[in-house]
Amino acid sequence: MTAGTGRARTRLIQGTVKELSSASRRPVSALGITLLCVGLVCLPTAASAHAALVKSDPASRSVLAHSPQQIELCFNERIELKFSKVELKNANGQSLTLGDLKAGNDPKCMVTAVSDMRPGSYSVHYRVLSQDGHVVDYGYQFTVEQR
Repeated sequence: MTAGTGRARTRLIQGTVKELSSASRRPVSALGITLLCVGLVCLPTAASAHAALVKSDPASRSVLAHSPQQIELCFNERIELKFSKVELKNANGQSLTLGDLKAGNDPKCMVTAVSDMRPGSYSVHYRVLSQDGHVVDYGYQFTVEQR
């Protein structure tokens, strides 16, 4: 093989690569733009967070002088009340009876009545369905002091 033949072959290969490269760029660019647009449209849904507890009464780790009359949980977004649940357990893990779960004054809050509680540590466990369709399952503790 001569040097001229090798250079001609190299130019032929480079020309073919350029043609393939420029032809394949168009579909990739169109595909890239399409994916970008779809991603931007879906961004608010993908970026939305699950319901997060922003306020509770009694508050997490609080020490109360008296038994609370209710438990109120407030979230950063509306929750689906009919798919939500609250449990209250004493230090021995026994569940206490709660009233019906109701919407609070704010549509992001839910409230349940509590019967008189003896002094001790209690854990509140909640399970809520966010409007984005995700279940949030979490809890916290508080203490009622000796009288």
